[in-house]
Amino acid sequence: MARAACSSSGATRNPITAVKTGNAEYYDQNWNSIGANYYLDGQKLKVSFEYADISFDTEHPTNPALQDYNQATLGLQFIF
Repeated sequence: MARAACSSSGATRNPITAVKTGNAEYYDQNWNSIGANYYLDGQKLKVSFEYADISFDTEHPTNPALQDYNQATLGLQFIF
């Protein structure tokens, strides 16, 4: 028997220490995501997927870790 579930989260503020370059600070971000789980054989096998859109209020001009990005995560969990 297969069973599916969905979840989502709204905008979340993550408290990150500010990175200061000159007069600008790059740290305030919004993280919006949605995900789904698919269960097979009861709960013995679970496939998970999450898509996230991370956006910064002020993007850093050269550091990619402090610029807007999208992220997809695929997971597999099994019990034996």
